[in-house]
Amino acid sequence: MDKLTMSVFDFYLMISIIFTMIVGILYVLFGQVTVRRLRKNPETKEALGFEYVSGRDIMNVAIALSIPGNLNRRARHSRMKFLYADADVLRQHTNRLDRVLARILAYSFFSTAFGLSTILVMHYFGVF
Repeated sequence: MDKLTMSVFDFYLMISIIFTMIVGILYVLFGQVTVRRLRKNPETKEALGFEYVSGRDIMNVAIALSIPGNLNRRARHSRMKFLYADADVLRQHTNRLDRVLARILAYSFFSTAFGLSTILVMHYFGVF
């Protein structure tokens, strides 16, 4: 019987799938803990940004609470400001745990997406 071997691509793909599952758990946790409370609050209900896909407001809130203030102000003064969540209003109605969870979710989401994309492009060009 042959040994089960795993290529470098298979290993990185497995790691990416594990991280994707962790990000999914963080997404649901942040949505249930923080965004659900913000949706019920009449002061913050309109500050969550435009939800063109169901659940997009979860990522809007996570991004707004995790990016630096000058980028958020620049986004709020653009023509597409209705797409972005208002971080100033959200910071008033969230605690430190919510903001830390938002940063973990946003950074892990984007790093996992970037890593998976990099792995697929490298595999396509035959690097491994």
